Amino acid sequence: MKLYIAISILLTSFAFSDVNMSKDSKVLLVEGNKILEKSEYLDALGVKEKSWFQFWKDDKNYIPIKTIPTISDTMRDFMDSKGFYDAKIKVKPIVDRVILNIDEGKPVIISDIEINSDHNISNIIKFEQGSRFEATKFVDIKQNIKEELMKRGYCNYDLDTKAFVDLVKRSVSLKYKLSRGKLCHFAETRIVTKPENISQKVILSRLQYRKGDVFSTERINETFDALNSLDAFGSGTVSPKENETDDEGSIKHSQIVPMEISLSSKEKFNVFKGGVGYDTALGVRLQLYYERRNFMGDARKLTSKLHYAKKSKYAEMTLFSPALIELNGDYFDFYTELGFSHNIYDAYDDNKGYWRSKLTYDRGDITVDLGMGLENIDIKKTEVYPSIIEGNFLLLYPFANFVYDGRDSKINPKNGYYFSAYTEYGLDYKPGASSYYKFLLEGRLIKTLGDLTLSAVGKAGVIDELSGVVPASKLFYAGGSYNNRAYGERDIGHITSPVLSSALGGKTWLNLSFEANYPIYDKLFGAIFFDSTMINKEDYDFKGETINSTGIGIRYLTPIGPIKLDIGANIEDIDQYGISFQIGQSF
Repeated sequence: MKLYIAISILLTSFAFSDVNMSKDSKVLLVEGNKILEKSEYLDALGVKEKSWFQFWKDDKNYIPIKTIPTISDTMRDFMDSKGFYDAKIKVKPIVDRVILNIDEGKPVIISDIEINSDHNISNIIKFEQGSRFEATKFVDIKQNIKEELMKRGYCNYDLDTKAFVDLVKRSVSLKYKLSRGKLCHFAETRIVTKPENISQKVILSRLQYRKGDVFSTERINETFDALNSLDAFGSGTVSPKENETDDEGSIKHSQIVPMEISLSSKEKFNVFKGGVGYDTALGVRLQLYYERRNFMGDARKLTSKLHYAKKSKYAEMTLFSPALIELNGDYFDFYTELGFSHNIYDAYDDNKGYWRSKLTYDRGDITVDLGMGLENIDIKKTEVYPSIIEGNFLLLYPFANFVYDGRDSKINPKNGYYFSAYTEYGLDYKPGASSYYKFLLEGRLIKTLGDLTLSAVGKAGVIDELSGVVPASKLFYAGGSYNNRAYGERDIGHITSPVLSSALGGKTWLNLSFEANYPIYDKLFGAIFFDSTMINKEDYDFKGETINSTGIGIRYLTPIGPIKLDIGANIEDIDQYGISFQIGQSF
């Protein structure tokens, strides 16, 4: 009954909104257009067309009555901006509708493009000789040239752009003259304002540039994002010193650019989250999350997580301390986590208490982690499986991780490459202890050709068992959003045929994934992919059976990364398929 009432109220509100729309508005009809799309005219007038999901609305387009007198002036400015300087515009109001008749006439055509520049800007100038001139596009191109120069470190450029329009001949000649000047460099960074309980070193540790580096607005934006990620500041700016810029915000003629940072304190520091979800492998999932931001000052974060599902439970607490250590201008963040987990797998149960601490050095493209881990793992067999060793395993291991990120964006990359290397060493601290090396390598490559984005990722791992036994849960498994999408997470153990794998993982792992993405509509993209996985039970054994899958997916771009839905199937057995959902980038 509650569901019925909610739906009834929802549909009533939709109907009510349409009634108000028809009462205070009139139907707008666009006629006569031959070159520009009808949607462009509607957009210029602020009239929103019916979206594909708005099934409750009719197909008519409504314009508020109070804006009808301004249609002619708005359309004149719009037509001029699109290069139709002699367009004839007629607005005819009737009782319940308005007819907008457009005779576009002949547009102004680009007859000549002259570029005189000591910096390659031809790829930024999107106009072509013989194409229609658009004033708005002309302005945008000029701004894009400025942004490119500032991004590359040329802050003292001399740019002159002109469009000579001949209305008689309906032609325009474009001239671009650019002298990029010398490279600029960052100078000192001064903190103008900051919260009292956050030290200067924490703020300076987020700088993505150093004194003497080539100036770049991209580095400034990355610095702002890094400061924002601390979740300790309410608002702020990272910008060149005020008296170093002119009235338009451009930097005055100087190769050395002092920087200033102004930050205010966030008002709310306690964050509570909760959620209920469903996973085909785990069943119903309950999650609780608490985060205390700026915990005891200096932008520290104290985080608690609780997760409950029938086959997976964990409780975890994490402390993050930025810029805990400073050495010669380099800063090291500190992370420590303490937790307990209980997981039910196909042939065994795993109970684990764990502690991990690490120091992290982040220099933008390069990230290095050095740390120590302790795991108390209890393995109990639930099936007769000779290869699985029951018992308690106490692992003590140092670990290190290296990442080089050469992608053009971490949220939605279009080009670039990524490399990471992880290793941990199980210490032989007592007789019978599990001693081992574990290596993981990962490489990503992404390339965009026009609207098509191609991606590839390769992963390789080896566990070298030195003494004792490595517990079953520490072995390699595959399946899920990040490797083989025809299977659920950890559904693939060591592989015995193209369609079968063991419940026990392996000591050698290879995985290759290829994907192609192409835009469908606005921020919605379609994808096709291929995943190939090899897991062998012996170490350094890179020859064996593989499980290959292929599939399709959709992606919707958001400010925090793509929302991805994939459907994959085993090539040799299409009855084996998986549906995976992910928020964030895997390439």
